[in-house]
Amino acid sequence: MVEIAAFGSIETCEAITFPLTFLPGIGSVLSSVFEWACLIPGAMAVDYTAIHHGKNESFIWQATTALIVAKLWREAMKYAGIAGAIGLAGVGVGLMVPTALQAVPGLAALPAIPGYYLPVALAGVVTFGGFSFIVWKKIRNVGTDWLFTGTYHLLAGDLTTEEKRQDAMKNALIKWPPTGWNRAWALMATSAGTEPERKLHFYIPVIGAWNKAMARADAVKASMRRVSNDVLAEGGKIRAGALDEMDGMITTMAVIEGGLAASAQACLIAGGALFIGGTLAAAVQYQSDEDFGTYAVVAGVTGGVGIAVASTGVGLLLVREIPKALRPLAVPAVYGLFPPEAGEE
Repeated sequence: MVEIAAFGSIETCEAITFPLTFLPGIGSVLSSVFEWACLIPGAMAVDYTAIHHGKNESFIWQATTALIVAKLWREAMKYAGIAGAIGLAGVGVGLMVPTALQAVPGLAALPAIPGYYLPVALAGVVTFGGFSFIVWKKIRNVGTDWLFTGTYHLLAGDLTTEEKRQDAMKNALIKWPPTGWNRAWALMATSAGTEPERKLHFYIPVIGAWNKAMARADAVKASMRRVSNDVLAEGGKIRAGALDEMDGMITTMAVIEGGLAASAQACLIAGGALFIGGTLAAAVQYQSDEDFGTYAVVAGVTGGVGIAVASTGVGLLLVREIPKALRPLAVPAVYGLFPPEAGEE
């Protein structure tokens, strides 16, 4: 639960500040500033969870330090991803420009791939970009988890006796059960940060993405109930039907996320298959000097379809980020933004 509080707090911060990036001019700067400032409630959530529901001593600075280390990693990965995207776009331009210039008198000898193969090559570039995005996200998230966990447990000692634990709970900055903004943050971080246990079948293309989304839905439902009962002490107090409605929202968002992820992977695989098929055909055609016109038509159609399909996969991956960003807001909203007592009044 400490790891959920940490990872979920970072995800919640990014979800809350994401709209700021659309502001012209200073939007990105404001988003970055608020993301870092947003780590403060995250550190408080980690501190609360460790003291009241764990066995780690915590004086805020341990959680803050660990979150800063994890956030630095995410920032480094963000800029690495931007650099990679620019580099990949450069590769695409580098393929197109020399090929186009071959048609200019005097530049026909310019080194370039054959024009008939260009659509196939671009399909490969787009496909590679889509799969790179999937791998990049996995490395970013796993690194965030490992760096936070390693740093925090290195700094935060164990509460070795029950007496020390009781003293820590008595002197904690946030008392049990959390109220107000702390209550809302517990719900948001839990819904955003809960992940299922890693399973090998999650790495199976297409079906693995769907299975992981469904497993995540089950894990979020369990975590939200644990928070409701153990953290907020609201078990039996919430309004009738709230948990069923919450489960429905979690399932709906999981179906959307899983469907988008599985469809995106299917499109990228299809784009990759068209790229490989077009490349093999080009290699065979290169060995003969038969009808290049026929091959040019085949390559153009194959590459064009490959670009369209792979681009659709990349687009679906980006659209998938929308329900993922909405989860820390939508799930708590359905559960109840206010404590049961306030809702009943």
